[in-house]
Amino acid sequence: AIDENELNTLGLLIQDVFRNYAIDCITVVHNPGGIQGTNFSYNHEYVYFVYPRQSGYIKPEQRSGDDLTPFRDWGKENSKREGSPNCFYPVIFDGEKVVGFGDIPLDSFHPKSVNETKKGNLVYIWPIDAKGTERRWRFARDTVESIADELVVKKQGDQYQVLRGKINYVRKTVWDDVKYNANIYGTQLLSQILPDKFPFPKSLHLVKDCITAVDQNKDGIILDFFAGSGTTGHAVLELNKQDGGNRKFILCTNNENKICEEVTYERVKRVIKGYKNKKGEKVEGIGGNLSYYKTDLINIEKLHKVSDEAKIKV
Repeated sequence: AIDENELNTLGLLIQDVFRNYAIDCITVVHNPGGIQGTNFSYNHEYVYFVYPRQSGYIKPEQRSGDDLTPFRDWGKENSKREGSPNCFYPVIFDGEKVVGFGDIPLDSFHPKSVNETKKGNLVYIWPIDAKGTERRWRFARDTVESIADELVVKKQGDQYQVLRGKINYVRKTVWDDVKYNANIYGTQLLSQILPDKFPFPKSLHLVKDCITAVDQNKDGIILDFFAGSGTTGHAVLELNKQDGGNRKFILCTNNENKICEEVTYERVKRVIKGYKNKKGEKVEGIGGNLSYYKTDLINIEKLHKVSDEAKIKV
């Protein structure tokens, strides 16, 4: 996550290094109040995603599915049966849940009603509107199985209708949610863990969602080579707690002003073991383990000289 100062330079660098990869730049509203300026008040930052050029690599965003919408298409002419015959079939309901889907009928077949009761008290629900017009479902027969668990049946009047509580959404390119507020879920959250403030920590939820978007399994290794306050380590621990994953993280930082010793390491340690917040209340630890490694500074010029000498000898 970067601001407008590094956006273009980093973008050019990424294009040069990752020439055969897909590159997407996401806008995140991280400061709704805005940073006061003379011309514009910036209230957003950016996230670059770099990934192989293949469909489905970015995992969809998961929501609750509580927002129900009609599964039957409606309104325009292209929502009619003749426009998409493969979207005209019965949804089979057993009185409690959707249990299957019938075959696509011949064009000459026309159901007598929206609901047809079959053997075993199964109800076949057809995509027919209140005026008796044969319409279509929003998914074809060969793809509807993939969202079967999102379908629910409600009785509206004297008829059963099929509704969809969509769970998986393709991610948008603008992330605008209160959970990305860096003041609340970055600065204020960190101040509950550590007594000393760290300038501009990232929102914990932003880092979690970035990892989730590209996390292909639950035992990956997450690298942050500019770790700052340690938000990435905290996010990985939270994700493992949520879904039982076994992800690992590697955090790298210098120790300028003792940031590594007193902020990065200390934050992650407290998150694992537990801590007392500002009110003196005990916050239970997430669990996990942590190793702290120090490395020596390397004389790059000397290293290059040794390398050149080795080449000459060879």
